Amino acid sequence: MAQMKNSTKPFSSRLSVVYANAFSMDPSATPDDLREAVTTLEDAARTGRRVFGAAHPVVSVGVMEPLRIARAALRAREKA
Repeated sequence: MAQMKNSTKPFSSRLSVVYANAFSMDPSATPDDLREAVTTLEDAARTGRRVFGAAHPVVSVGVMEPLRIARAALRAREKA
């Protein structure tokens, strides 16, 4: 997974979330890919909470739900 620089610009932040979410849904993603996805989503969650607040749908649905899925995928992959 290529490194993407964090940005508070909406487009690049959203693109980072979509990119990380794609890796968390990919059954062929490596554990390193999934770790990168989790890190990217955690960064996006931090930025989203700072900009919009934790209760905003962009954060609660748009970032936290993909983060939950990515963490679950990583846990499952690490157990296998």
